[in-house]
Amino acid sequence: MSGCDGIRRTPWNTIVATEETDDGGFYEIIEPLNTTENTVADRALGTISGPTASNIVKRIAMPIIAWEGLDITQEGVVYAGDEERPGTGGPDADGGSIFKFVPSTPWNGLPVTDLGQSPLAVGSVYAYQASCQARTSGGFPQFGQGCEVGEGAWVKVNA
Repeated sequence: MSGCDGIRRTPWNTIVATEETDDGGFYEIIEPLNTTENTVADRALGTISGPTASNIVKRIAMPIIAWEGLDITQEGVVYAGDEERPGTGGPDADGGSIFKFVPSTPWNGLPVTDLGQSPLAVGSVYAYQASCQARTSGGFPQFGQGCEVGEGAWVKVNA
């Protein structure tokens, strides 16, 4: 991993770990006390190697961001911030946002015994967009650099 930052226990008792780098990934670990001596062999592909590598998966449905803090609701909704800020890559360059991952199937309260059962496997990602346009305007929400104040909306984005 590169720049491991956010680490949380999920309500279904897995552990998630994220990377605080521009191409940061999101990894989920089942049976963390029995998962040792593994390596992220290829960050881009999410390849894990080691004796218990099957207990770890890179969640490709999550946004690729410089993860800076996160929270997970009981249902599996993930809220996270991106370390970057607008203009970091140069004038008028895209920057950080607050992101929301909404699982396709919320957690139902039953034990997760396989990573395929996790609500973090499939879902949609949204970025929060503050808009200078009124919510009643045809231009709401506006896209681009955005505003620091105004009304806001969650805009669906690619992970």
